[in-house]
Amino acid sequence: MPIPSGVALQILRNEREKPGSKSLDYVARVNRAIDFILRNREQSLKLEVVANAAGFSPFHFHRIFRSLVGESLNEFVKRVRLDHAIVLLSRKTWATRRRQSLTEIAFACGFASSADFSRCFKQRYGVPPSQFDVVSFRVKGRE
Repeated sequence: MPIPSGVALQILRNEREKPGSKSLDYVARVNRAIDFILRNREQSLKLEVVANAAGFSPFHFHRIFRSLVGESLNEFVKRVRLDHAIVLLSRKTWATRRRQSLTEIAFACGFASSADFSRCFKQRYGVPPSQFDVVSFRVKGRE
């Protein structure tokens, strides 16, 4: 579910900033980039493309994005894709009443291969996606 840009603006905005300041413009532009990423997470998201969506040069965008979000663009994109993979791992498709294969999930989330997906998944969650327990993960999230 996409985050409305107004919500993201409230999360990122520093209350000490004065309305109309350059920093608020940066926040709005980074929010545009985040919205772009969330809408296109299954595609190749190169720095130049996302920076263009925000109206920044790639170098400047990388610096601004990291300072406002707290992680690099690549780290953010990988996290968004892995979060979406958790959603896909937890549900069955209505048409076939089966879960998608790990390869289908990898491609649906924008990973170049199932091996890349499995490696990134294991780095983040400590287990390969084939052994991931969605129920335990949900219980831990509530604690």
